[in-house]
Amino acid sequence: MIVRASNHCNDACLKEEHVNMMLKCIRLDRECADICSFFAQAIGRGTPFISELAKVCVKICESCGNECKKHDHKQCQKCAEACL
Repeated sequence: MIVRASNHCNDACLKEEHVNMMLKCIRLDRECADICSFFAQAIGRGTPFISELAKVCVKICESCGNECKKHDHKQCQKCAEACL
């Protein structure tokens, strides 16, 4: 759910009229989707680094969610909800 929301937010924000104002949101959307995808794959492989990866994943998701909730766009609010 987080990966889908982050990817959707990223794609929609890239189409915004004032895309420069959305750069931090776009960057964090990408980071969040990437780390969550990697984390899911690592869990599936039985990585011994679950705890460390989980901490990084949480930190990036919280950063993404906090940035997204600053924006009134529907996709940003949905992403913030998923990430937080």
